[in-house]
This record gives sequence, structure tokens and C-alpha cells, in this order.
Amino acid sequence: NAGVDAVVIDTAHGHTVGVVKILKSIKQQFPKLEVIVGNIATGEAAKYLVFLPEGEIHELSVLFLTYLLRERGNKVIYLGQNIPFNDLAAVYKIHNPDYIFTMFSGAFVKQPVQDYIHRLATSFSDTHILVSGYQVLVNPIELSENASIVESFDHFIEFIKH
Repeated sequence: NAGVDAVVIDTAHGHTVGVVKILKSIKQQFPKLEVIVGNIATGEAAKYLVFLPEGEIHELSVLFLTYLLRERGNKVIYLGQNIPFNDLAAVYKIHNPDYIFTMFSGAFVKQPVQDYIHRLATSFSDTHILVSGYQVLVNPIELSENASIVESFDHFIEFIKH
């Protein structure tokens, strides 16, 4: 109604959960409106913490995703495979990432996948949790507001474009 062509939201943390919620709300109300979100002044990249939980050793996919992130100018802290939760928490405290990405490909026996994802989402509530892998895609998973399922490489590439 105001006759604008676009809205710019300039924030140092354009990739955080709160800003993503605001963006979704604007796009729901005004689906045709162009919205630009981010640190317009400095173009600060998002920071991703990528790891595989204890017992998970299928690393090739997360290595490729790490490559995709870095190629697009994002900051990546790659921890590798078989990472205990306490070690993850310690690294999170130091680096305070915008996103945490993990996969559940094999039979995850340490604890139910649903419980682990819930623990991630509640322990790191200021960060967006991205999960993927066979165990996530074939089992019904209830997600917290700060968690999303990455269904495919194409889905992930689309996600990091925005």
C-alpha cells in the first residue's frame, strides 16, 4: 500500500533465528514484496558448525556440504565425525555459530534421533539447527522452531542462497 518496490532489513545477524522469523512473517503478509536481509554494510558471512554425532561415521556428505558452504563465502567450523555432545557444546560456546548442521545416516544407537535433535534445539536455542540424513528423512521427526530438515543437496543449496 505504501508503493515500495523492496524492503531492506540491515542487521549484523541476518541469518539468526529471530531475523528469519521476521522475514517469514513479512513474506507471508506480502508474498510479492522483494525483501533483502543481511549485514548490508559489511556483508558478514554466516557461521556454520558442522559435525557428526557420536557413533556417526558417514562423513562424505558433510565434507561436501562443508565445501559448498566455504565456496559460497560462509565461515565453517568443521569438527568431523563421532563428536561427543560435550565437545560440541564447548566449541559452540567459543564460536557461537549461526547454524549447526549434522546428519544421521547410519543406525543411530546412542539415543533416539528425535531426542538428540530436541537436545540440540534446546541446548543451542539461539542457533538454527539443520539436520539431514536417512534416519531423519524416513522417520517422523518433530522439530522445534529453531530446527529444519535438509531434504537433499538441492534443498541445502537453495537454503544457503538466501
